[in-house]
Amino acid sequence: MKILLGKGQLNTTELAQEAGSNYVNTLKPLKKLQNEGILEQRLYGKTRLSRFNEHSPKANAIIDVLQVWEQQT
Repeated sequence: MKILLGKGQLNTTELAQEAGSNYVNTLKPLKKLQNEGILEQRLYGKTRLSRFNEHSPKANAIIDVLQVWEQQT
């Protein structure tokens, strides 16, 4: 979540690399967050781009918490 906040939008492979994980382990939580309406995913061929859903109250609450967290550290 913190990575997406900083980068804005990433494909699943890039996000996995940034998080020090692999594609499969990254894809599962991304799908859950998408199902909750927190993330939007767009498909371009086989490439999935993920970003926060700016119309979601849940996503906006998470963004607010992350921004406060970053200011405190």
